[in-house]
Amino acid sequence: MEQFYTLLTDVGKAKIANATALQTKVNFTKLLVGDSNGSYYEPTQDQTKLKNKVWEGGIGNISIDKDNPNWIVLESVIPSNVGGFTIREVGITDEEGDLVIIAKYPQTYKPKIEDGSTKDLTIKTILEVTNAECVTLKVDPSIIIATKEDIENVKKEVTESTLSKEDIQTTINNIKASDIKTENGQTVESQLDDNAKELKTKIPKPTKAVENNIAIFNSTKDVQ
Repeated sequence: MEQFYTLLTDVGKAKIANATALQTKVNFTKLLVGDSNGSYYEPTQDQTKLKNKVWEGGIGNISIDKDNPNWIVLESVIPSNVGGFTIREVGITDEEGDLVIIAKYPQTYKPKIEDGSTKDLTIKTILEVTNAECVTLKVDPSIIIATKEDIENVKKEVTESTLSKEDIQTTINNIKASDIKTENGQTVESQLDDNAKELKTKIPKPTKAVENNIAIFNSTKDVQ
């Protein structure tokens, strides 16, 4: 057996087998950590609780491993204001509070503020199951874990979006009337010229009487 490992408990196996048969789901909800009462031990499938639980919290992120569809990856964050204990065991419970997963975890000390050094600690556990589809992956919405891959993907999307906006703005700034086509295939510039010419032809010519009045008005202005 590997030095550190994750097991489905007997209860967990029974629940997943039942869910597979009935086409229902098992809902994972909480992550527990313990200190094993000060020393390592070998977790077993018949366990119903950790040896000595020191903290529990909602699951922050659950996913299926991209390279192995039967691997469930579970993560949770122990906040910076919690600490003063050493982690050696990890467990997962379902919505009924039953321990469905138990793991032997590499010894990790979670400092407290009084130690002079404190930070959030991410706990990651991987479980292999025969049918990951029968597990409902419930995540506490108040806990968000951004992986390095998540951050890089967001950066890429933002960069591509920014470049697209810049390209669009540059294109708009460089548009000329001569570049825009109307429905009949003419450019806007050509269409405007044609419209102006057409309007000129539709303006009625002044009558002879109007022309005489204009001439009289102009001659009167000259006298003044």
